[in-house]
Order: sequence, then C-alpha cells, then structure tokens
Amino acid sequence: MKWLKKILGLIKPKYEFYVFEGNQIMVDRDVTKLQNNGWELAGEMSTAFSSQSTGMPRILVPLKRKIK
Repeated sequence: MKWLKKILGLIKPKYEFYVFEGNQIMVDRDVTKLQNNGWELAGEMSTAFSSQSTGMPRILVPLKRKIK
C-alpha cells in the first residue's frame, strides 16, 4: 500500500476542471469573470433541456485552468 501512495504522490494534475451552469445572463456575466481569472473553455457549451421559472434554458459551460 505504501508503494501505491508513493506512486500517486508523484502524479501531479496539470489542470483543474469546473462545470458552470446558469442561464444566458449568468453565463455572459460570470464566464467573462472566470476567463479573466485564468479559466478557459474545456469543450463546447451546451444547453440543458430544463428551464427555470423564467423560461430561460440552462447552459452548461465546461472550463479548465492550468495548475501552477
């Protein structure tokens, strides 16, 4: 078991990932702030098939940033 901990301790992740969910207004506002803090798109934004009481569809935005 010690050898496994040693091996896993040597593996350092290069990126952290974050999935942001919100309506169009939230995405426009918050994704810009996140990108200014080093986050970048990690894939394609997609519209979820549910909506809030406002009727605006939910959007999923996958983001990643490099770990320093």
